[in-house]
Amino acid sequence: KVTMFLGVPLLFNKLITALMNGVKKKGIVVYGLIRGLMGISGFLKKVFHISVGKKWFGFLLKKVSLENIRICICGGGPLPASTFKMYNELGVNFVQGYGLTETSPITHLNPVEAYKEISVGRHLEGVEVRIENKDSDGNGVIHLRGPMVMQGYYNAPEATREVLSEDGWLNTGDVGYEDADGYLVLTGRAKNIIVTEGGKNVFPEEIEDHFQLYFDVEQICITGYIKNKAEKSEGIAAIIYPS
Repeated sequence: KVTMFLGVPLLFNKLITALMNGVKKKGIVVYGLIRGLMGISGFLKKVFHISVGKKWFGFLLKKVSLENIRICICGGGPLPASTFKMYNELGVNFVQGYGLTETSPITHLNPVEAYKEISVGRHLEGVEVRIENKDSDGNGVIHLRGPMVMQGYYNAPEATREVLSEDGWLNTGDVGYEDADGYLVLTGRAKNIIVTEGGKNVFPEEIEDHFQLYFDVEQICITGYIKNKAEKSEGIAAIIYPS
């Protein structure tokens, strides 16, 4: 009778994928009906704050022991918006947060009553956010400051100087942007960016997200390779490990 469930994206992805595959086995008509009702449930929950999901889908939630869950909080890695959306459609208060070990560890969390599926939420009280070196789409490296930021790595002054400025700003190494409402959207890791010959910044995590709920794909890794040594342009490759 657990009521609060915290986990990483892989766990929540596996749960929802297994659940929906079980529904698919009931036939296309049943699956279509369930997905249609889920869409209505999600709309009512997000727009009118009316939650009917647990009444409608309690029999499904019991199959993965989520019938008593009050809230699920996901963190620790990139989460596809589709996973975020489906849990809420089923009537579970599901939100995503963000933070690092170096920030003790949480700095952002989606409010249950005003969540955005593509976002890790708004910053908590006392957290300052700065986006540096923005590209044409507004993506930049996320820097954080506040009382939750570490004083430094133990006995590692050089490593500390690499990520922590003298005035207390922590370079997270993550790339993203803040929308007009102050919600933080993560798009990738600075060190993982692939720059194509057209000058486009490609974030592997954004592509990988689209495959997280494919049952036939166990793991996928999007990586860059040198396409033209003279121009140092990169191509994009996908390494796929089937289920």
